[in-house]
Amino acid sequence: LYAGSTGGFVVRTTTGADRRCPIAPGVYIFGLTFDAAGTRLHVATFDTISVLDVSADLCGSEVTRWKVRRGLNDLALGPDGAVYASEQDLASVLRFPRDAARDFMGETVTRSSLASALGDPAGLAFGPDGALYVGGTRGDVMRVVLENGIEASRSRYAPVAIHANGLAFDANGDLFVASFSAKRIVRITPSRTVVDIPVDGASADAFGSIAFGSGALDCRTLYVANARGPMRVVTTAAPGRPLPWQ
Repeated sequence: LYAGSTGGFVVRTTTGADRRCPIAPGVYIFGLTFDAAGTRLHVATFDTISVLDVSADLCGSEVTRWKVRRGLNDLALGPDGAVYASEQDLASVLRFPRDAARDFMGETVTRSSLASALGDPAGLAFGPDGALYVGGTRGDVMRVVLENGIEASRSRYAPVAIHANGLAFDANGDLFVASFSAKRIVRITPSRTVVDIPVDGASADAFGSIAFGSGALDCRTLYVANARGPMRVVTTAAPGRPLPWQ
């Protein structure tokens, strides 16, 4: 399990052991995603994405680094092998092809600002239908259909708790959403029903990114980052939707 921190390092957790990998000391880590082979880890800070080769070393060595104007939130690996990033500056989603040159600033995916619908774009996840789902600080989740990496259409998927900071799909097509400011985790079914997931003591939490377990970790366990305390663990009925590197 890889988790970003507010201190600029990534924590890699295995059974009975943790390892801290410094990325950018003193800088918040906002998003993480692997490539399809599971050998490159993409790490988003406020204005950069570091691409690390972790095939030989647990912490990896930097292959390249991409830049954005400011305000990265989350990362997701697309079915086309590119990395997609939500960002605040233009309230948009950016696309970074695997072979993008150093200091590449990303291709704008969305045809216009998402601000009116989402506020600041936050959580990202690709659904089983191949569409990109984007959460935002105003609480909605948008479904964005892509053609060749560019937005073809968008629609409101579901209203959820304010600040949809983390998104993850299970194998049944249910979308789990973690809310930062509303201190909720909800499950949105394919029929758009919103179901609250009970979490003891959640009133003191500030939920962030979420991910299902894989490999040695239980695939029916949802790991929920928490800015105000320990990571939360939620058991789900269905396993997480398999990702390309799993």
